[in-house]
Amino acid sequence: MDVKYQIFVSSTYADLVDEKRSVIEAVLNLGHIPVGMAAFQASDDTQWDYIKRRIDDSDYYVLIVAERYGSELKGKSYTQMEYGYAVAQGVPTVAFLLEGGARKT
Repeated sequence: MDVKYQIFVSSTYADLVDEKRSVIEAVLNLGHIPVGMAAFQASDDTQWDYIKRRIDDSDYYVLIVAERYGSELKGKSYTQMEYGYAVAQGVPTVAFLLEGGARKT
């Protein structure tokens, strides 16, 4: 039986479109299920409550970090809150840090 893992992929949006797409494609090519904020549907719950439920349902959490801090709620970016929540819940986590000079200009 093939196991399919749900993998929450987190990043800021505007600065990491290509990188996030690459990670999501890799997850799909491995036969697993990527989830993240871009895939969320509107619901009656607050956005943060919905994000936490998706993280709770995930087997892994992947974080991609570069130059931007991201959209904030009460002084913290959603990306930072997602990471902290995943760690606190014991979701296995991996982070990719994009070095500032890595991109071609």
